[in-house]
Amino acid sequence: QADPALRRAAVLAAAIDQAVASMKFAGDCQSNNDDGSEDQRFWRGMALNSLGLDEFERQDQAASLACFEEAIKLQPTNPTPLMNYAHVLAESGQPEQALAELAKRIDQYEDNARLREKQAMLLLETGDDEQCVAVLEKLLADGHRSDEALLILVGVQMKNERYEPALAVVDKYLQGGPSQQ
Repeated sequence: QADPALRRAAVLAAAIDQAVASMKFAGDCQSNNDDGSEDQRFWRGMALNSLGLDEFERQDQAASLACFEEAIKLQPTNPTPLMNYAHVLAESGQPEQALAELAKRIDQYEDNARLREKQAMLLLETGDDEQCVAVLEKLLADGHRSDEALLILVGVQMKNERYEPALAVVDKYLQGGPSQQ
């Protein structure tokens, strides 16, 4: 009798293969670019992203990462699969690899503010306070309104005994009104 984990991995691999393989067939009324229609790609990407989250909850990081990689390919403008991919890498003890993946792909997303926040958190986690501050200051200067980003930035400034810059950031942020969260 096969190991249950191996059986589950085989079922997952088959599910991923089936979802990706089905993209090859666009209907007669659709353009066939060997990737299916944009709508098909979007929903397959959503399904793989969801499956990746399920696999992460089951603590199968390899399967989770495989799902997110496929979702990233299918949804090149949706930052959520990349965010989840970076999160799984970081939670698996690989924050440097998560940073490398974000750095490699972050600029392909028009709306990358959440990815930049994640990047800043990972920079903080890896001990790169200066780069963390630089990312957050640019994010806030570009008009991003996030209490979490503000708290991280102020925390790093305070930790490094940069009290005046921390107070200046808070003052400027408060002048902008409440965040959009």
